[in-house]
Amino acid sequence: ELANRLHDSVLQTLVVMESEAGNEKRVRSLARKQTRELRLMVQGSEPIGADSLGAAIEGAAASVSELFGVEVSTVCRSDTEASESLLVLVSAAKEAMVNAARHSGADTIHVYSISEDGLVAIFVRDDGVGFDVDTVDRGRGLDHSIRERVEALGGDVCIESEPGEGTEVKVSLQKKEVSSR
Repeated sequence: ELANRLHDSVLQTLVVMESEAGNEKRVRSLARKQTRELRLMVQGSEPIGADSLGAAIEGAAASVSELFGVEVSTVCRSDTEASESLLVLVSAAKEAMVNAARHSGADTIHVYSISEDGLVAIFVRDDGVGFDVDTVDRGRGLDHSIRERVEALGGDVCIESEPGEGTEVKVSLQKKEVSSR
């Protein structure tokens, strides 16, 4: 889990900082942001606003938008109180947002979440370049940061994409204890 969290925050920020090395103001801003995130991680704290599924998704979307300069729109159809497993689900969805921001070429990433009848599902969609799901090198992002995290919780991951048609990643978790707001 620590490796996943470091991948999701520190390593992604360092990649962006390297690509924008000539923009001192942006690099300093990213360094300050990453310092705050690392402090929270070391203290064992979650980011502020992670008290509900919707707030956690909003925080993840804002982070991706700030880091990559892409618009991330969110819709939370029904909300629920955050739990450790739901925050892991949000982390997997955030990785899908990052992948879309880095690889899709889309101007906007759409995130839709729902918590109903004991099922929590988060959909991350883009209308970018897409890819062949069967032949892509899934690497750390798709397999470790998304699939392994969600499946370790007993959840499901569905990735649908076609070259030229965009991508949709759905992460979901069936929980008997989930209550909607």
